[in-house]
Amino acid sequence: MSRLFNVALVGLLLVAGACKKSGAPAATTSFDTTAGRATLLHPEAQIAVGVRAATLMASPLVKENPMVKKALAEMPIPCGIDPTTAISEVLVGVSGVEASDPDVSLVITGLSLETISACAASPEAQGKVVIDGNYVTIGQGDDVQIAYYVTPTTMVTVRKGDASMDKAGLAALVAAHQGPAGIVGQLLGQAKFDASAWLIADGALTKSPEVVSFIGFANVTDKIEMAMSGNFTTEEAAKKAGSELDGAKGMIGAFATVSSQQSAKELNVSVSMTKAQIDGLMALAGMAGDN
Repeated sequence: MSRLFNVALVGLLLVAGACKKSGAPAATTSFDTTAGRATLLHPEAQIAVGVRAATLMASPLVKENPMVKKALAEMPIPCGIDPTTAISEVLVGVSGVEASDPDVSLVITGLSLETISACAASPEAQGKVVIDGNYVTIGQGDDVQIAYYVTPTTMVTVRKGDASMDKAGLAALVAAHQGPAGIVGQLLGQAKFDASAWLIADGALTKSPEVVSFIGFANVTDKIEMAMSGNFTTEEAAKKAGSELDGAKGMIGAFATVSSQQSAKELNVSVSMTKAQIDGLMALAGMAGDN
């Protein structure tokens, strides 16, 4: 099986920043749905991921997870903003995946411009959060990140290598809102936007000419249920990937219930994990914490 297929599968397993200024692009109501917001991801994205943060945080597997609790407790969150309730959805697009500083586009929904504006006016954020119309600049000096609010509750921001995309770049991205091109763009229509999390990846990342794409999703409640489909250039390649997965089921089976089915050039995989199985996987990976 290809390396990316394994990475994507494991990734799904572990899914468990005023005054108006003229010249800014006008806000539009076309970003009221996940499908619309996905058009704000960078056109060159090789991987697209969506996370319904509110849904995940409602799951006991997440909100009671010691690692999550520890990370939130150590997070430098300004103005008393609680990201677990303020953010409802995060979309991520990544290109240049193998570079030391890949390009990353983020679309964050739920954390409102009103909330950020109130934060910017507070003493603790003076000079660190600057509002310029629909633009928000977070940070100081050379280390800043610029975001643009396309609606009162949805912002887009892009990291190009080790620097933030500037206002002109964000304006052009929002005005075009064409979304990812290529394989990722073609598969966005098949993504399960109502799932707790979803993933689409261009098979070219595997460096194998036999791999076309991967698409999958996960639902997280008191357990994790996932499905992934790998598309290959030939039936033989799909069959080979299935055989390799079959060979790994003995090891994976200790931490998940896995089933797979080949259909022509596709390999479809379903995974289910209970809390006990997740705890076992995390312990094996050295990520267990104190309850």
